[in-house]
Amino acid sequence: MINYIQAHCNVCVGFRNHQVIAAETRMHHYYDEDDDSGTDVEEAVKLAKCCGCGAFTMIQTMSDGHTIERNQFPSPASRRVPEWLFEIFLEDKVENPVKHAFIKEIYTALSTGSLRLATLGIRALLEHVMIEHVGDKKTFGKNLDAFQEDGYISKKQREAIEPVLEAGHASMHRGFAPTYQDVTHLLDVTENLLQSIYIYGPRSAALKIPQRAKS
Repeated sequence: MINYIQAHCNVCVGFRNHQVIAAETRMHHYYDEDDDSGTDVEEAVKLAKCCGCGAFTMIQTMSDGHTIERNQFPSPASRRVPEWLFEIFLEDKVENPVKHAFIKEIYTALSTGSLRLATLGIRALLEHVMIEHVGDKKTFGKNLDAFQEDGYISKKQREAIEPVLEAGHASMHRGFAPTYQDVTHLLDVTENLLQSIYIYGPRSAALKIPQRAKS
């Protein structure tokens, strides 16, 4: 008999039916100083596969007759890593694994509610991208100047990026506590920048446009 459960899928980004492909249970006995009999708690672990995309997840529940704790691994994420972002960073993972690691850690931090860590990761990723393209000018301001002067960003894009860098600095040094909406906005700006550099730029350069006929 095939069993199904409802669980969050990080690829589909939402609750989906999952097929249970393996399950194990075991009992834990917890002693209580005020109760000689203690408490029996059942731990159930299920490995399941999303019926939509096929992604795997693991669900752990602890129950003493009523569910008292439920955990899912990997943790449910409310924002999907864009496929283009994962793919372009996977391509240079061996030669330059830093960007790939940053992206993974940023989205993991976001999914676990570690908003300060996500903000710091975004700032560090942007710094790495700037240094990769224009070299290290020793300060964020000078790196940003060089990044703009070399044509990687426009004046308007710089105005959007500067608050992202400032948010990371404030989280690190001034106790700034970003909200989930703050972090998703920072990610919107960052993804837009990365897409323009790593996707749109190369694609535009590769366009084979016929030359205009000479009059």
